[in-house]
Amino acid sequence: MKFRYLIFSAAILMSAVGCRNKMKQEPTGQRSEFIRPASVVFSQNDSSEVLALVNHYVDRMKHKDYANAFGSLYYLSGRDSVKPLSKDDCQKATEIYSRLPIHDCSMISFSLKGNSENVVKVGLQLTSQGSIADGTGVMYIGLRPVKMGNKWYLTFLDNDNLRVKEMTNEK
Repeated sequence: MKFRYLIFSAAILMSAVGCRNKMKQEPTGQRSEFIRPASVVFSQNDSSEVLALVNHYVDRMKHKDYANAFGSLYYLSGRDSVKPLSKDDCQKATEIYSRLPIHDCSMISFSLKGNSENVVKVGLQLTSQGSIADGTGVMYIGLRPVKMGNKWYLTFLDNDNLRVKEMTNEK
């Protein structure tokens, strides 16, 4: 009787282990279908809107119209809203950038990957002999186009208002 009980227990244990291994192996192919991130599709209109925002910013920087350049920027407030830069932050950024010898400004690149995972790289030529194309005498600014609802906003990439507080030694 003990021998039958032992054989019966061993059979149940082996079938349970075998089922458990199958359960581990079968779903992995299926799970990858569910883990795959959703893709965001942008239209030509989205690209045009972002380029218009960036071109406005670049044009204002080229013409040393910093108040309008920074006045057209926003910052992320949480994950689901954007707010315009405060007048104080715009004024501080304007004061700092007006001291820089900016000779030229140009968009280097931009990439749209999602509603807020986008990157625009802008180059500021700081020396008269520099070249944005060569990267000599250039400072780079990172911008982030963000789409909220059906509207695009241009924000700073580091969401720290060009580190105005660090530049002015504020804490």
